[in-house]
Amino acid sequence: MATKTFDELKQLAIQIRDEKTNKQNTATRVGTEMLEHLNKLEQDYYDKTKTDEELKKRDNKLTELTERFTETDNNISKISVTVDGLTETVEVISDQIGHIGSTLDEINAEEL
Repeated sequence: MATKTFDELKQLAIQIRDEKTNKQNTATRVGTEMLEHLNKLEQDYYDKTKTDEELKKRDNKLTELTERFTETDNNISKISVTVDGLTETVEVISDQIGHIGSTLDEINAEEL
């Protein structure tokens, strides 16, 4: 049995409420209407539960991706600091080599 929409259920409830003919609102008619309302509520509940579960999975995935992005960003920052440190070290060594070269030039000049 297909679940009816709320508008359809509302119209059926109005028909039952406004019925003028005697013995038309039988137990079967009223009971069927009530069961259809309950079926609609149940279906909407399960649809909402399924949607909530899907949203929770998406939130968890988003959190995981955010954590990975943050971790990657931190690693990039560490690499940048390391590269900057190596650059500074190379500059210091280069200056020292230049100083040693100047000293050797002075020693060679004195020997001549």
